[in-house]
Amino acid sequence: MKITHVLRGVEWQPSTSKHILLYKAFGWNPPNFGHLPLLINKDGTKLSKRQNDITINSYRLKGIYPEALLNFVISCGGGFVQNNEKNVYIRPLSELVSKFDINLINSNSCQVPLDKLGYFNQAQLKIELNTDLGRKRTTEKLKNIVQNTFAKDKSVELDLSEKHLNKILKWSINRITNINELIHENYKFIWLKPSELAIKSMDYDIDIVIKLKNLLINIDDFTIDNLGTVLKEFSKSNNIVYSNLMKMLRNLISGLKVSKFIIGLFIFDYFNYLYILICSKVQVLVK
Repeated sequence: MKITHVLRGVEWQPSTSKHILLYKAFGWNPPNFGHLPLLINKDGTKLSKRQNDITINSYRLKGIYPEALLNFVISCGGGFVQNNEKNVYIRPLSELVSKFDINLINSNSCQVPLDKLGYFNQAQLKIELNTDLGRKRTTEKLKNIVQNTFAKDKSVELDLSEKHLNKILKWSINRITNINELIHENYKFIWLKPSELAIKSMDYDIDIVIKLKNLLINIDDFTIDNLGTVLKEFSKSNNIVYSNLMKMLRNLISGLKVSKFIIGLFIFDYFNYLYILICSKVQVLVK
């Protein structure tokens, strides 16, 4: 039959003697059988293809890269010299082929920590963004995701230029595990303006907001370092805890009560619009 090796799950091991007898009964030379440890869930049950959330198509829809999934599975089952580095390392297929050692496959069942798959996907996303082709592919994919998500909302003015999308990806790379997350609730402020209702529902000190507006009108240097200094001086002179001031700015800009990403917005020049945004919020608040 020209089959030299059979690699299968360890649960087939008790049946191996019967299979060898069948080969001999037909006058065939039996192949070499190798029985691999099971991949199991955290609760100890066998990882099964019948679990809908672990199908290839499911991971594809979630934005998981094939390279990330392959390296993740390999990290569970062995076959390679262990990488002791803390950072996740994505091995290219050529390296996987050349360095695989069957003697290093784990002999015991292996738990699959699905919560760590995101780290592998983030590592592959960084690789993609470090190449011209990968970056172009990623920005185009993000553009399609955003368009499909917000296309029906005619009030949304989207900046989907390659330059702008690249800045967003650069800012978010250490915060997301795949680009689909950029349309989730905590990131919608990137694409959508907060509603008047959202603004009014939050607890602002309108006098402080107006003071900040009047301060920003005189600032010409909207850079990260300068704005950081200005905002710290503003918080100090007005007896406001700096973290509370930044929280207020997060709320004003995003309309979200929980948002951790205000400083990162400097990276793609969001603060060039800070004065305009705050002016518009003041107009809403004083209505």
